[in-house]
Amino acid sequence: MKKEKLKFLLNIFPMFGVFLQRYFTALRLLDKSKDPILDLGCGDGRLTNFLRRCGKKVIAIDKKKSKRNFNYIIADAEKLPFKDTIFNQIILLDVLEHIPNEKSVVEEITRVINKNGNLIITIPTNFWKYPFYNFMKFITPSEESVMRFFGHVRRGYTLLQIEKLFKKFRIEQTRYYVNKISVLFFDLEYSNLFVIKNIILRLLALPLFLNFKLSTKNWGTFIGVRLIKIE
Repeated sequence: MKKEKLKFLLNIFPMFGVFLQRYFTALRLLDKSKDPILDLGCGDGRLTNFLRRCGKKVIAIDKKKSKRNFNYIIADAEKLPFKDTIFNQIILLDVLEHIPNEKSVVEEITRVINKNGNLIITIPTNFWKYPFYNFMKFITPSEESVMRFFGHVRRGYTLLQIEKLFKKFRIEQTRYYVNKISVLFFDLEYSNLFVIKNIILRLLALPLFLNFKLSTKNWGTFIGVRLIKIE
């Protein structure tokens, strides 16, 4: 089988487990209000469509033009095309780690969200890819190459860093996901192993990624945070 066909097969099996944990984490952290939700940094619209199917009204925005066909606004997160205090809920899933000037985005979020409004973010923690990376380093790419692959400009965040970044918000709730067991499969997922083995590993890892019970309250490769605007 040609290498191009193998790559095509590899793309059929994306990280469904990570995506689903991220989406359900966001859904659990959102309140039940029917107010429009701003999906900031919507990407290809998978989360937007997921929330819309769940009955949520979502206004999506992204800087880049998507190949997928869904309703969204093309705009820069550092200069949002909205009036002040217009949203009661904003979601920012796996976006901050991609933005060099994160403070300007935080300022815009603070401007357009109401007092007592909910901000839901997901981010990689500062200890992602551990504790197994040293054991796996002979078959896994370097952390720098993984960050380049995902387009991350920083490694991750601690809760203290999030508190300092969002000065006018209070952390209300946190949910960690991708636990110590499933992170091993995450390392295998992005390893240098042959592509067929990689596909098989993705399928084998899926049940572990979907098992929320394995996650702990204080450890995870990613974290979902619900913040409330207090000023």
